[in-house]
Formats: sequence, C-alpha cells, structure tokens
Amino acid sequence: MDVYRTRVLLIDIGFAISLSATSASLWLILPGVLDVLVPPWLVMVGVTMSAPYGLFDLAEDMVLFLLMDRLRVVQASDAMAASTFTIGKMLAVSLSVFGIAIFVALSVLTMRVERII
Repeated sequence: MDVYRTRVLLIDIGFAISLSATSASLWLILPGVLDVLVPPWLVMVGVTMSAPYGLFDLAEDMVLFLLMDRLRVVQASDAMAASTFTIGKMLAVSLSVFGIAIFVALSVLTMRVERII
C-alpha cells in the first residue's frame, strides 16, 4: 500500500492534471484545425467537463491518500467522500465522451456534405 500511496497516486495526480488540460485544449483547438462546424454549445460542454473531471480526480486521489495512511482510522464518511468523487469523475468523463461522439458524428457529416457540394 505504501508504494501505491507514495508513487502511484502521485503519478495519477499528474495524469489527472494532464488529461484535464489536454482535453480542454483539444476541444478548443480541434474544431478550427479540422475545419469542422461544431456547435459552440458542444465545445462548451467538452471544455466544461474537462475541469470537473480534473477536480474530481484530484479530490479522489487526495482522499485515497488520506485513507491509506496506516495510522488513520477509516470512517464511513471517508469512504463515502472517495466514492462521491469517483462518481463525479465518471460522470464528467461520460459527458465528455458523449460530446466526443457528437463531435465525431458532426465531423463525418460535414465531410459527407462537402463531398456532395
């Protein structure tokens, strides 16, 4: 547990920050680079879900770090906090993936319409 607590969780914190920043950046950059008409609301959903994902993941990691302390007595509320952050993280990722699915569908539709015109 000590290796997970002191090494893996630190890597996961870096991953959460990187994934959140990369996701937001891609949502802001890709529509213009690919020259695809993406509704502004869809870009806003993608960017907006990137921040909560990162925050929930960081909060989850901090709670897990505390829970894995050998001297700490784990309370039910501690486990509930970790579970809540995990659910929030999964919800944010799910909404972002849903947004990506719409983005891909719009990209394909745009390419097909351009071929017709």
